[in-house]
Amino acid sequence: MILRQRNIIGIDIDEDVIAACELSKKSGGVYLNNYKIVSHLKQLSEGVALKNRSVVISLPSQLLLFRTFVVGSGTSQARDQKKAILSFLLRQNLPLELDDCFWNTFKLNGYLNLVAAKKEVVEKYLGQLKEQGFNVAAVLPSFLALYNLLVYNYGYKENFSLLNMRYASSDLLIFEGKQIWMYPLPKGRQHLKDNPENQVMFAQELYRAFNTYYLQNPTRIPKANNYLYLGGGDYSESLISHLKKEFVGYEVLTLEPLKRIIPLNKPSAYNSQMMALSLGLGLTFLGVPGATGANLIKEKVRKELISAGLDSLQKISTYAGVAVIVFLFLLNIKLLIDLKNRHSVFRMSQFQVSALLPEVKILKEEQERLEKLRGFLRQKLNQQNLYLKALGVISESKSPFIEIKELEAQAKEGKVEISLSGEAPNYEEINRLLIELKKNRNLKEVKVVASAFTGIDQGLRAIDFKLRFEIE
Repeated sequence: MILRQRNIIGIDIDEDVIAACELSKKSGGVYLNNYKIVSHLKQLSEGVALKNRSVVISLPSQLLLFRTFVVGSGTSQARDQKKAILSFLLRQNLPLELDDCFWNTFKLNGYLNLVAAKKEVVEKYLGQLKEQGFNVAAVLPSFLALYNLLVYNYGYKENFSLLNMRYASSDLLIFEGKQIWMYPLPKGRQHLKDNPENQVMFAQELYRAFNTYYLQNPTRIPKANNYLYLGGGDYSESLISHLKKEFVGYEVLTLEPLKRIIPLNKPSAYNSQMMALSLGLGLTFLGVPGATGANLIKEKVRKELISAGLDSLQKISTYAGVAVIVFLFLLNIKLLIDLKNRHSVFRMSQFQVSALLPEVKILKEEQERLEKLRGFLRQKLNQQNLYLKALGVISESKSPFIEIKELEAQAKEGKVEISLSGEAPNYEEINRLLIELKKNRNLKEVKVVASAFTGIDQGLRAIDFKLRFEIE
């Protein structure tokens, strides 16, 4: 059985425009299958192209809490222990309880990064999308989606910055040595369009914000070969000119979101700048090589999948059990009727008794055969239950960045051996999957039997791996 997540729709919800891009991951790369740019969420669900599908969204940076902590290599990976550590660290700075938030973490170069948002805020967004027929599979930080879009299209760079311009505000993102720094700006597209004076002030404010990072981090020195990428809007020639005047010695480049993503139509048919964030969201969820993600609703989705899987398993087990019982009951009734008829004939005469002895022997042999069949069916039902239980454990344990390519089951006495093959962006994700699987007491002999780097392209790598375990 093959379990795959090959398609996803990334939705970027801004105040003046909503962009949705459907991406699919195939052996030849990532493809843009469909897209829509509309003014209202209701317009997005009109028609059947994008409706009733799994989607991934982001939240405005103003609604997110983002903190970076320096942690030792021995920091526990268990969510409960990590939560206790993060709760203590947050209480030193903010009166915030993680129990009131959807949250997740990601690690970059020894830094533990926390992203969180209030549950009521996230639930509001989820409710709006659910009303329009969308199933939200992930809520991701916009800066990570754009980071993954840059890395996928341009390859990993040691230092670069990104201006993500929104309608009413903007974000300056600085990526240096795998550390992320974010600075919100109170001006966006609505303030800069056809307003040269605001454009000059914005470029100066942006450069001051850029220098603020190095004032807060005096041990760091601005690198001469830094890049400033512009994304999230249509940048006028005058604005780009003002930015180049301020950022002397830096390469100021307009982001090309479709540089490596393969579109169905000619690139000129797309407003690629407006699609940048939605493309990055899709790439992050698909888990392209080198991608880093932090799904805020990962635990919520996991619990919903477990609940749905258990309900399905219970229904399947109930129906299968009832079918076997009814089948055996009908066979036993037929056997009893035959025996009763034979017994009534047995009383008729001594001659008829002698004639019926071979028939009785045949019926006994038939009864033994039915007992063996009943045992065989029970064994198959138990194996089916173990197989479904293994699927539930895998669904619960794997992260969205691991792609399951193939799953095989081989029945043994009282247990089932599962062979699992897939693709992961790094060994850390594979180790995390191993740890989660080993926590389940029903699984035995959980181990990696093979792994290899594949898909080397512009410095990006993926890891093919094979796992094997037994469930009883």
